[in-house]
Formats: sequence, C-alpha cells, structure tokens
Amino acid sequence: MAAELVHRRVRSELREVASGWWTVSTIARAFQDEGFAPAGDERAPRPADPESWNDPGQRRGTFDQHAASIDWTDAEHVRRALGVFETLLQPVEDADFRARVEAVLDRHGLEVTERGRLRPRGPQMLADLPLHALSDSGALEEHLDRLRAAALDDPPLAVSLDGMLKGASYPGGSAGSGEPLPVLVRPNGKMNVSGQATVGSRVTL
Repeated sequence: MAAELVHRRVRSELREVASGWWTVSTIARAFQDEGFAPAGDERAPRPADPESWNDPGQRRGTFDQHAASIDWTDAEHVRRALGVFETLLQPVEDADFRARVEAVLDRHGLEVTERGRLRPRGPQMLADLPLHALSDSGALEEHLDRLRAAALDDPPLAVSLDGMLKGASYPGGSAGSGEPLPVLVRPNGKMNVSGQATVGSRVTL
C-alpha cells in the first residue's frame, strides 16, 4: 500500500483552521477552485445517512467531504491539496494559533514561505538541479541519483520532485520526441530510478 504524502496531523490541523476561520461556502470553494468536488454520499461516515458528513459540525463536515475525494498517495492530488491549505491559512491572524499550525507543518516536512505559499521542505539541491543544461538521459539519471537517498523517507520531497520533473526538458529532447528519460517509481513507499519514459510524459511517483 502506497504511503500517504501528507500526514494525518497536518490534515487535522487544517481542518480546525477551516472550522475556525471560514464559512461553509468558502471552505467548499477553496477545494473546488483546486479541482476537488465533494465525495459522494456513499463515502459518508454512515452511508445510509448522508447528513452524517456534518455530525462534527457543518464546516468540519464540508472539509471532510471534500478531503475524502483526495488521493493522499498521489503527488498531483497532494500538490493541489497544498493549494487548498494555502487558501485556508490566509486569514489566520491569531499569532499563537498560527504558530501552532506552522509547527505541525514544519514537523511533517512543510513550510509557509514569506509570501504565504505552502511548500514541501526539501534539500536545497532541488533548486540547484540543472535540468535545463542536461544533454542526455544518463546525465539526468546521475542528478536524480543525488536526490534519491534524500527522498527515500521524505514524502513531501517526493511531491516537490514530482512537480519539478513534470516540466523538465533538455536539449535534444522534447515532448513526443521519443528521447528516453529515467522514471521515478516508488514501490512500497520508496523512490528509485527505474525504467524509461519519453520526454514530456508524466513522471510517476
């Protein structure tokens, strides 16, 4: 079973942010703006009673119903979910409460930047990976090897790396060109470099 990329404690904290600082409609809009529709009633805590979504309160229920449609093992879903969390954090002005939330984020590999963006925290070398200067798949694999060990036990880094590589290209290769690139795979929650894909294809984590 694939590992979830955002810890449950993080989701629980943002659920409390949503219930304390937002209305039902703005919670729903934050998710829907990132492409997440509410889960169907068959996924409610008690499927025979759709209103059971709201047992802990309508705002928490709205958060839960939308969060239930997120695949927390999928890097693309998680990247969009972090966009939701960014939005939910924006109005929090209580310094003590915000510090508590940010401490939980930090503990689980996430950080809020000076501009208020929520990002996976990873090694600085991610920013230094010279994808634009790589001339062949062998060179790319060499650089990916540098990241592999750091990402083995760091799911947020996996999200960051997945996003970076999706836009990657290099001289001599372009989408549909058939040039090979290494594929990142994560069996049993671990990452390594294995196999090949064409430039422009989705890198799977």
